[in-house]
Amino acid sequence: MWITLDRKSKIPFYIQIKEQIKKMIQEGLLTEGEQLPTERELSETLNISRNTVSTAYEELKREHIIDSSPGRGTFVALNNKGMNIKIPQDKIEKYGTMIEKIIEEALQEDLTPDEILAICKDKVKKRKKLLKKTKVAFIECNYEQLSYFSNRLELGIGINVHPFLLDDIYKNIPAFLRQLNDIDLVVTTFFHIPEVEKIIGGKKQVLAISLDPQIESMVRIARLPEGSKVALVCISDRFAEGVKKSLENVNITGINLKYTTTKDMKKLQKFIKDVDAIIVSPGRKRDVEVLVK
Repeated sequence: MWITLDRKSKIPFYIQIKEQIKKMIQEGLLTEGEQLPTERELSETLNISRNTVSTAYEELKREHIIDSSPGRGTFVALNNKGMNIKIPQDKIEKYGTMIEKIIEEALQEDLTPDEILAICKDKVKKRKKLLKKTKVAFIECNYEQLSYFSNRLELGIGINVHPFLLDDIYKNIPAFLRQLNDIDLVVTTFFHIPEVEKIIGGKKQVLAISLDPQIESMVRIARLPEGSKVALVCISDRFAEGVKKSLENVNITGINLKYTTTKDMKKLQKFIKDVDAIIVSPGRKRDVEVLVK
């Protein structure tokens, strides 16, 4: 198993390890039931703390992507549930109806169900190959959203995503621009599109997407009583600033929001004590779950 760490990046090593393992599974480089290196072996290979590898493995286990057994080792999970794509019900209903109409028309043309299925599989296979060849650069300012949404784009759509942190880009813009030679499309958020377009200078098409918090989360926060104490636990200051801005954009201003990026579990436990609600970034979910159980 080949894993490389970008030691200049601000993306934590455990996230880099986790995302690379996910990518290898998706690309078929790691298959169901295949054994992974032990925590000790991988930590020695990468010259990092064993705890870092342990954190990456624990997150993958929590997502049902790998399994471990005492005395046997760690393996890629069978029937990998963590890599399955969940389809929203409204999309199932919308596109299911469209597909049913196509099936009905094909049956009237004397095609058998197996022949229809074969055509569909062939078309999907060709489209997946095309998407896999598409290389997309995803640019964000904080590594929590960068990691989370790069993974969602890659697994959900099937495109080849190359994540770039804005701070890393500014360290060596010429090197970044050289890397863009092999990129088909650049994706960033609406907030950063002017900045990214200025850096790229028209060399590539830039697509803007929205990464605002899910509407369900915003509604739950909005329903909190006036003056509620809300703790935001995240990795970076920029993530916290993004959450605050999102809340302001929907006029949620009546809560007492404070945030922390501390990794000290005792300080974190004290910080979340006596709050009415906790907002947790993807990279800190495990830390908070341990404390609130």
